[in-house]
Amino acid sequence: MIPIEEAKAIVLESVEPLEPKRIDLDECIGLVAAEDIASDRDYPPFDKAMMDGYAVCAADLAEVPKRLPISGEVRCA
Repeated sequence: MIPIEEAKAIVLESVEPLEPKRIDLDECIGLVAAEDIASDRDYPPFDKAMMDGYAVCAADLAEVPKRLPISGEVRCA
């Protein structure tokens, strides 16, 4: 068995990178983007939470146990 770096070098020596090309979005399933893609708008188009959880201020927890009010909600993405 050869070290992973040596195996990687052997593979990379035997392949050539493809030239990037522009294609329609519906034709790109299974392909890899040649560069980062960024959206020009938010999606979904509303404030969203990417994780479940709570945010609290440490000072609010100084005198525990305490009931903390829920001051707002954000829909999940």
